[in-house]
Amino acid sequence: VWAALLLDHAPKWHSYWRNPGDSGLPTTIEWRLPEGWSAGEIVWPAPHRIPTGPFVNYGFDGEVLLPVSLSVPADAVPGSMARIEASAQWLVCADICIPEEAKLALDVAVSGPPAASDGTWAGRFAEARQHAPKPSPWSAVVDGSADTLLLRIGAAGLERDRLGDITFFP
Repeated sequence: VWAALLLDHAPKWHSYWRNPGDSGLPTTIEWRLPEGWSAGEIVWPAPHRIPTGPFVNYGFDGEVLLPVSLSVPADAVPGSMARIEASAQWLVCADICIPEEAKLALDVAVSGPPAASDGTWAGRFAEARQHAPKPSPWSAVVDGSADTLLLRIGAAGLERDRLGDITFFP
């Protein structure tokens, strides 16, 4: 099953990606789940660049959904109730940065085989997972010195004139 933290940033405010860049902190979620349950990592959507003076950060503004896969044990009893708790922390910044947090809890009924998805959120979760960065099919090598870093990507069959904007997010 999927759960998510939805951050809705005020205008001109942002939070950070899993690699925040030159400054900032990524959002974290600590889960307290019933015995046998487990939580995966946040499925991070692709960020955008946030220039700050001579620095570059990576993150989100507006609304961002941070989905997490929850594994339910095979012996979970249909019809029983499960309490899902999470403690989330994130940093929001504009001209200043403010740490924020939320303690969240939800009682959910354990069901049998997957039921029809709630149409309200199924599309949002699917879209968030679709926008997550995917592993590259190409090989990459990093070379450099103390002053220069060179990233070489072996992309056989990729035509240079078919490339649009390319951004590297470390």
